[in-house]
Amino acid sequence: MTPLDAFGIIESWFRIPHVNPINPGSRHLSFLKQMLEFAGVGGNMMTDNHIASIAMEYQAELHSNDSDFSRFTGLKWINPIA
Repeated sequence: MTPLDAFGIIESWFRIPHVNPINPGSRHLSFLKQMLEFAGVGGNMMTDNHIASIAMEYQAELHSNDSDFSRFTGLKWINPIA
């Protein structure tokens, strides 16, 4: 799949009426710090930490086949491929 093909799929998700983009809110840094302290890792896990923190702040359910998300206690996470 080309990058533009992949981007087209992502664009189609945002055309679904019940899909809403979310951004870090006022409590994001506290979730980010809490998850960083709990997981005890940074580096390549920081992007996952950032995504998990946004999901937790909004009490959202995260769908990903990345098993690293299982490290974040309290995160509602589903592997859609499992």
